[in-house]
Amino acid sequence: MRNQSGQGLTEYLTILVLVSILAIAAVTTLGSRIREKIQIAGKRIHSGITFAQ
Repeated sequence: MRNQSGQGLTEYLTILVLVSILAIAAVTTLGSRIREKIQIAGKRIHSGITFAQ
């Protein structure tokens, strides 16, 4: 019974680590894309270029 408990904990920790890695990768990727979009919008606003309607 004790081995099963340890195995369950190990599986839980493995899943937790994988989900954490995926979350960090997603935030890193999306964060840079969002920053680029905000910079483009800021430049357009600053230069007076209007957005397509």
